[in-house]
Amino acid sequence: MRSIQKHRNFPSRIIRENHSGSNSEVEKDLHGYSCGLARETMKEAFSVPVEVVVHSEESKAKMEEMFFTFVIGRGRHSNSKFSCDLQKATADGLRDAGLEENRHADKHCRGSFKLIDSKDAALKAVKVYPHMNVTLSSGTNSSSTASGDSASKDATEDEIAAIQSMSEKADKLSLLGLVHGMQDLHRIRQEISEDQKQMYKFDLNNAAKTFIQRMGAIFQSGEPIGPEDLAVCEDYLEYESSREDPKPFFEQWNEALPKLPRRQDGPLLAKLRRGLKKEADELSKLEALSAKSARGGYTFPSAAALVQHEKALEAAKVRTADAKQKLADALMWKEETEGT
Repeated sequence: MRSIQKHRNFPSRIIRENHSGSNSEVEKDLHGYSCGLARETMKEAFSVPVEVVVHSEESKAKMEEMFFTFVIGRGRHSNSKFSCDLQKATADGLRDAGLEENRHADKHCRGSFKLIDSKDAALKAVKVYPHMNVTLSSGTNSSSTASGDSASKDATEDEIAAIQSMSEKADKLSLLGLVHGMQDLHRIRQEISEDQKQMYKFDLNNAAKTFIQRMGAIFQSGEPIGPEDLAVCEDYLEYESSREDPKPFFEQWNEALPKLPRRQDGPLLAKLRRGLKKEADELSKLEALSAKSARGGYTFPSAAALVQHEKALEAAKVRTADAKQKLADALMWKEETEGT
């Protein structure tokens, strides 16, 4: 669940780091995000209301109208053609989170987003108007700010420690796990301050070197990969290869990726997939009954039966999400080392 939580913290973190206080807009450049990472980040970041604590009624009113501008390209980069459609991936992630596209959206249209593709302004972006949960702090400004800064520092250190731990076990990571490691590294570098970049430069560079070396070993040895490895790595390598000055090995790996042999699921992955299918099938049946009831094609025999159905539906959603997370966690590692 760590990956979900870090994305849930994403909106609050960029508000804290980029908000000037003079308006209700926060801008974040998504340059460097792969399509997969952008979609995952948007989905998890905005699937729940953005939590913000403020210190005055004036700030509360301003934050309740907060919106985000995620820049895809600016200037000559706004017309760049990438194999990875980052704007589409960002929009897909927002739809996954339950937000609706509305080309007339503004700060009063909460739970919506719109695409910006202006040739006159040389700007390609996505504007997001999420649901906000703004609470008024009962503490003093200074103590609350200090507490927030401390929490941010602790979160950064925790994430860097997690990256270091992953890099120390790089030989046990799957190709998917290595790509996620590189994406996390890039995200951290984008979000930390210049002072933190200098402080953690050695640790981050060393982790990146380890991940790259391990990825190279997979391509050199022709190690078998699974379907999730292929999909995530294809997205990542296409992005890296499309950059203005790509590393030569990224282009080589992109060409070699489809030729890698395919891995068959072992006992653990097979079991987790069966478990997920079972839960997803049960959830689908319950959702179908809810939809049928909403259309008037089915009536629950009693109020108690409806309540029981709603409880079963929520429980099925939780079980399905848990099964998805267990499979996602397992796919990060080579199966023969799982649990070791």
